[in-house]
Amino acid sequence: MDGASGWREVFRNWAWVFVGNLAGSLLYALLLWASLTMFGEVRRGAVADRIVAIAEAKTIAYAAMGTPGGAPRSSRRCCVTGWSAWAS
Repeated sequence: MDGASGWREVFRNWAWVFVGNLAGSLLYALLLWASLTMFGEVRRGAVADRIVAIAEAKTIAYAAMGTPGGAPRSSRRCCVTGWSAWAS
């Protein structure tokens, strides 16, 4: 490996990563829905209600940061921390 990759190859790889992550997350969502509702046969139970409550609490916490941009701000903070750890 001589490190001679062009931007075209980088963007192509990023596109494949995006497609793979999207497909994986959709498959995971389908499997979670199937396991929590027995493929739509029953209404959601206590576990699903707890998952919804946690998701709502996170959303409210981000809104409490002052702007709807609370989640992106949190993500940037996470990325900067990761880059700092990688660079050191």
